[in-house]
Amino acid sequence: MMRRLRPVLVALALLPAGCAPVPETVHDRAPPPDARGRACAAACGTEAAACADTCREERFRCELARDRWAQDRYQEHVERQRALGQEVQRSPYDFEAPFRCDRTRCQDACTAALDACWTGCGGTVTERPR
Repeated sequence: MMRRLRPVLVALALLPAGCAPVPETVHDRAPPPDARGRACAAACGTEAAACADTCREERFRCELARDRWAQDRYQEHVERQRALGQEVQRSPYDFEAPFRCDRTRCQDACTAALDACWTGCGGTVTERPR
């Protein structure tokens, strides 16, 4: 009996490890020592804010496209059901799009650009897990 349970117990023991959250990284930024460098770093912050705005816009467009995709699949379902003379029992929510609108890659690119700009201005960036 124990021999048959062993693979199941091993799989159950490993399961939480595969579902563990990915730790976030915090970027500690020390400003450049001189006034010129600090002004440069301030411009980096302005660019980073614009980059974050772009990420929000991209996510919004993605969410619109995802919702439109689901609505189109629902309409196809309704037309198919009606053509078959059957009642429509599903809702648009049953047709969630197969893609997610994640802003992680965009935000990661913004963070990398900010870090490069910041260090280019004479500041320092230290990464640490959150």
